[in-house]
Amino acid sequence: MLAARAIVRRAIARGELAPDVPETLLLDTLTGGAMMHALTTPAERRPGLARHSRAHAERLVSFLLRAVSGPPPAGDGRS
Repeated sequence: MLAARAIVRRAIARGELAPDVPETLLLDTLTGGAMMHALTTPAERRPGLARHSRAHAERLVSFLLRAVSGPPPAGDGRS
């Protein structure tokens, strides 16, 4: 978990995350979301879960980054 905290702190230092982002809450949400997804997947769907774990992790991280970053600045070309 120390390595994950260091990653969050570097993102804050680079301005990729707001300085007031609570790193523990961010990491708890990330690991909790991944763990609950795995724990609540029915046994018959677990082989698919294993095959698609990277895609799920990317969606989860993307969602969390949008949540803690807020909307993109006006005029940056994203919609």
